[in-house]
Amino acid sequence: IQADYVERIKAAARERINRDYLLIIDERAWLFGISDDGAEITATDVDEEYKLSLKQREQNAMINSNNEELERVIENLEVLEKEEQSLRIKNRFHDIMGQNLSVLQAYLSHDIDDEDRFNEVKFMIRKMFIELEDTEDAQLNLANLIRVNHNIGVEIDVDGWLPDDKERARVLFEIIREAVTNAVKHADSTRITVRIDYDRGNIHMKITNNGRSVDRHKTISESEGLQGIRRKLKALRGSLSVIAYPTFALDVSLPDSD
Repeated sequence: IQADYVERIKAAARERINRDYLLIIDERAWLFGISDDGAEITATDVDEEYKLSLKQREQNAMINSNNEELERVIENLEVLEKEEQSLRIKNRFHDIMGQNLSVLQAYLSHDIDDEDRFNEVKFMIRKMFIELEDTEDAQLNLANLIRVNHNIGVEIDVDGWLPDDKERARVLFEIIREAVTNAVKHADSTRITVRIDYDRGNIHMKITNNGRSVDRHKTISESEGLQGIRRKLKALRGSLSVIAYPTFALDVSLPDSD
């Protein structure tokens, strides 16, 4: 045995396991044990165990990679959820604020000649900028919408009823609210007509108003409110059609159940 035999074993070792040295010789794995004084060397065939160890390492690496990918997916889902929640809040504030501003504008366009109307305006401003709330009961929200607009000389005629399904009822109410806001704000409407029909498992709703007609040569650009409505209807497999001529109308259709 050459004098540097021990040193060459150590130098050629693939790795050290505790106090032993792992070497690959003729494509087989051997574990060399060397005594403290270098006078005794033992070699153990660990090829089978080494190959199993390599396979386990590969599996662990794959598991770690999958875990990292899963963590990235979860992070992306959290980001998407936050963005979706932010969009829902933005749309909700847009809908409520738009309706309140429209009603307030109509109030202020009339002479406020008594204390009751003045107090009502103050109440509206307080609600608008402090609470910005509506309820989960779409039917109650619709009744409040009709009452508030009646007080400013705008009549909302509803022929039909909102569906029993809470999600669908809420979406239809939000469409009505957006339509009323736009009709009063942009067309000076004093009467909005809502017709809701049920036919062969589908809900159809058409909203018209008696306001100014849209200029035939003018390009109609959809507001954020209408875009939000389209997103909500798409989630329910519904659709929205905007009819500009000869009378402006919104045509809504969606299944009455999932």
